[in-house]
Amino acid sequence: MKIIQIFGFVNTYKFATRYKLNNDFTLRCSISTGFRAPSLQQTNFSNTNTNIIAGQLVYAKLSPNYGPITKAAQIPQLKQEVSVNASLGFSWKPISKVTVTVDGYLVKLKNLPTKKHPDKPNALYNMVIFYLSQPLTQST
Repeated sequence: MKIIQIFGFVNTYKFATRYKLNNDFTLRCSISTGFRAPSLQQTNFSNTNTNIIAGQLVYAKLSPNYGPITKAAQIPQLKQEVSVNASLGFSWKPISKVTVTVDGYLVKLKNLPTKKHPDKPNALYNMVIFYLSQPLTQST
């Protein structure tokens, strides 16, 4: 059994407030942080597909994050995703039985598994597709 990584303890925070200017207009805002560890599927998934390209059979390998192919491609290990979230909004009641609500959201994410590797624009952090150098051909 191989233990990939344990992320341990994390603190997340949230602050939210609402201010009622009058009976017809209310402001609200919030700011928070978030955290998500990579799932088992993201870390451990492996697959080999056989494709037909230009009449030839070609194998495509999807390597797990800790696999030798991924390490050879110098793709770093997955990290926990962290985020900072902010929202700002208001509700306005111009007339009886009509309420207008507008909300805006801003989410800043770090360490996404689909983020491109800085030195390898075609490589993903969490997986690499490896084509075998010698395609198989069908014999006739």
